[in-house]
Amino acid sequence: MDRALLFRLLVVAPGHEPTFFPKTDPLQGPVEAVLKRRTAEHPPAQTIRGRVANGKGEPVPQAVVSVSTTVIGDTFYGSPPAGTDPLAVSDDNGEFSLGSPVPFDAMELQIEARTLARGLFSNVKPGGPPRDFMLTEGASITGRVVRDGRPVRDVVIGACGTDRTIGNFTGDFSIASQADGRFLLPNLPPNREYFLYGLLHSLTNHGVLPVRRVKPGGDGVTLDVGDYVVTPGRRLAGQVKLSDSEPLPPGTRLVVGREEAWDSLAIELPPEGRFDLVNLPAGETLNLHVALKGYRPSPRNASYESLNATGLTGRLETDKTDLVFLLEPGESLPGEWENVPEEERPQNLPLGGIEATHRATLGAIISGRAVDAETRAPLATFRVTPGTAFDEQGAWVQWRPSRAVAATNGQFSVNAGKFDRFAVLLAEAPGFLPARSKALKAGETNWTFELKQGEGPGGMLRGLDGQPLAGVPVYYLGPGEQAYLPQTGALRGVQKLAQSECKTDAEGRFQFAPKFGDGEVCVATEAGFVRVPAGAVRSQGEVRIQAWVKVTGRLVRNGKPVAHEPVELQFGGGFKPGRPYLNLQGTKTGDDGRFTFERVPPGEMQLATRQTAPGGGAGWTLVPRKTFTAKPGETLDLGDVEVRAPDPR
Repeated sequence: MDRALLFRLLVVAPGHEPTFFPKTDPLQGPVEAVLKRRTAEHPPAQTIRGRVANGKGEPVPQAVVSVSTTVIGDTFYGSPPAGTDPLAVSDDNGEFSLGSPVPFDAMELQIEARTLARGLFSNVKPGGPPRDFMLTEGASITGRVVRDGRPVRDVVIGACGTDRTIGNFTGDFSIASQADGRFLLPNLPPNREYFLYGLLHSLTNHGVLPVRRVKPGGDGVTLDVGDYVVTPGRRLAGQVKLSDSEPLPPGTRLVVGREEAWDSLAIELPPEGRFDLVNLPAGETLNLHVALKGYRPSPRNASYESLNATGLTGRLETDKTDLVFLLEPGESLPGEWENVPEEERPQNLPLGGIEATHRATLGAIISGRAVDAETRAPLATFRVTPGTAFDEQGAWVQWRPSRAVAATNGQFSVNAGKFDRFAVLLAEAPGFLPARSKALKAGETNWTFELKQGEGPGGMLRGLDGQPLAGVPVYYLGPGEQAYLPQTGALRGVQKLAQSECKTDAEGRFQFAPKFGDGEVCVATEAGFVRVPAGAVRSQGEVRIQAWVKVTGRLVRNGKPVAHEPVELQFGGGFKPGRPYLNLQGTKTGDDGRFTFERVPPGEMQLATRQTAPGGGAGWTLVPRKTFTAKPGETLDLGDVEVRAPDPR
């Protein structure tokens, strides 16, 4: 048997939850499987029942069914709720059931079986009669790995779908080349385009197999790509450094990933951080990551990837032996989107660290002063962050924390980047309230800040019983910042600046640095929710949780129920410029038109439905249907909510 082979193991026993081992190397010794006893069946309304069949309609036993995505309301979750069956296995009749202890609206299922193509099934709803899931033979890709005209064995060939959107991504597939260099990737989901590539770890001593786009065709079709030629790779050497000059702790790893191929290479770094890698692909976008607690990638790196703020991204067209990847102390910066031409984006430029020319050298330089508003004395230390405003009023600003600068002695100079609208600057200093510039037009390159002394909101967080709550996340959201409150009731920050989230201490206390504008303090717990202006927190010195509200009702049109219609909640008054925006949960009506929101914030609320934007497409707007007051702890039935006219389609 080929020593390079990996195996997928499935362990099944009656009355127990099955356990799946996706990639198992028999050379690593025995595998221990501990199966959990199935304690109880899930409610029928929270269980998906189905039958797996092949193209001829025959039952497929031992098919493995797993959950890719779970839909609760209008929120998609990458992992199912706690307690959900981790997977199911079809019986001799091809039948299976998969349930959850938590109500859900739909799941995306992935089904695999020997000699058949992996199947993806979206919007699978619980309850009701069993549903048929058909798997087909699929397509195949074959070829031969060669180098200098000779076959190469034990090279792992991978394939993954080019479409990685929810509901369409096929996952990845891999197989090792044989002694004659040949490989066969069988049973691929048909009629899809794939990236074909060689995995880096299997090519270290050979070269590189560049990514290729291939489309094998429909069921039963085998695409022969011919000779897949190993070419010389590129060398990447350099050093990972910490800006505080500390050595790297043991176990620190550098990961090099490929943008298109589902492939990465990881190495452990020595304390001084030096590395030397060979046979990396040219002409592809590479991503470099180092996950180190308490540190983040520095925006000073030329190839800093600002959209996700997780590392470096760029291309390795030639050998590079002087890369310096700098990490700095601090929490991860929020992601940023910059409106620059495609050819200027870091993923399309040569890979570089702090040794290379910084991308931020392009852009408008704005200089100025920062003084104490009362004494006119220059500020000893302060920080200036640039941003892009979408109008002259500056009501909505996209901040650029990666371009922020630390300044001293009242003087600053900051690169605001390229902006085709307006630039806005934010100044922050210890012991002072932040200040913002006006929206600066192109050509305006100077600004003076006048900061007033002050502090941010802080105080005691109390529960429903008035007792302090320790270890609870608290959000302080300023103008333009966003958070999201799904049906689970766990408040999540979406678009926020640094210092927007903290946890209460052992005594239930919290404290934030000040922000520009009043902002709001928001807290969500299992018991309830609260949203308070920051000014009120400063004056009262405490925040008290209010109990969740349960809201039910029925959506009707001309007296008849409207089934499977998205319904959403909004705070009364909607969005107001200069305030943070809190996105609320959504759900869908059932067959009888009824809807239920289990966790609704107390206060003035609106129930809304979606209306498709003119011209069709995926766009939509919210149409308020009913305004109501939710009182803490109550169960409120809105009765019939009339939708007076059909939504345009």
